[in-house]
Amino acid sequence: MLNMWRRINVDRVSGAFGRSAFPGMDHGYYVYIDEAGDDGIGKPRDIGQPGQSHWLVLSALIVSAENDMHLPAWRDEITARMPRKGNRGVDRSIHFADMNHDQRVWACTVVAGKPVGIVSVLSNKKMLIGHRKEDLFRQKNHLYKYLLRYIMERVTWSCKQRDLREARPCRPAKIIFSRRGGMDYDGFSEYMRHLKALQQKNGSHFPFFWEYLDIEAIEVLEHKKRAGLQLADVAASAFHRAVEPNVFGQYETRYAEVLRSRVIKRRGACLNAGVKPVPPLIEMALDDAQRRFFESWGATEASV
Repeated sequence: MLNMWRRINVDRVSGAFGRSAFPGMDHGYYVYIDEAGDDGIGKPRDIGQPGQSHWLVLSALIVSAENDMHLPAWRDEITARMPRKGNRGVDRSIHFADMNHDQRVWACTVVAGKPVGIVSVLSNKKMLIGHRKEDLFRQKNHLYKYLLRYIMERVTWSCKQRDLREARPCRPAKIIFSRRGGMDYDGFSEYMRHLKALQQKNGSHFPFFWEYLDIEAIEVLEHKKRAGLQLADVAASAFHRAVEPNVFGQYETRYAEVLRSRVIKRRGACLNAGVKPVPPLIEMALDDAQRRFFESWGATEASV
């Protein structure tokens, strides 16, 4: 099958919260969202010590409705090469944090070979300390919801580009979140409606196609319940480990590199499309390794 998002650089051209906003219409896409890191601000951990993560990464895995049914089989391709543990015969779910290095590379390799699109938003939380909106970002779940805006912009744009290429009518996306502790998902639909009103009033730097987002059909599920959420965890964790220092102060960029072919592009570059840094790179203090990582996705020396 044609890889849905490999050439996504065209640039000119009952849920948990009620009924679908598109009654009688099937969803054309399923979008699975997970995160890596935490949203705490103010006490970033020292290298090798416990504490808050330096980065929060949100990732979306986009799959067409036609391929959504294949996600469990794709997940099982990953587990088939891993030793069975405990109740693996009953619970086939995977979690990136439980894998060793070789298994993580394999998981990313499997995902990279499938017709999916990946969007990752990487927030450098250290740069939010002293920010004019720091008090706002410190509020429970505010940073998470703030980053979701960037996810949704890029998801809707990506889905629209595919439908344009294939001369299809608008087919909205269904959003499925991996449940995280303390998150007020009940208010998310209202937040998106508020965001829609603001965006329509003030505009957006990145195209946002609201007709591709079914706000009222959002679902929140446990990680182990859907293979798509487990593959979204692979993406989020891969990008988080590329920028978050480990106990030795080093980064592992290989996982994200393996996923490169799945990351959506705009005007030929992944940066600011499928790889979105927050705040903008020009406002970040990066070490040399982090600088090289972002440059590899399309940054220029002047913008980092």
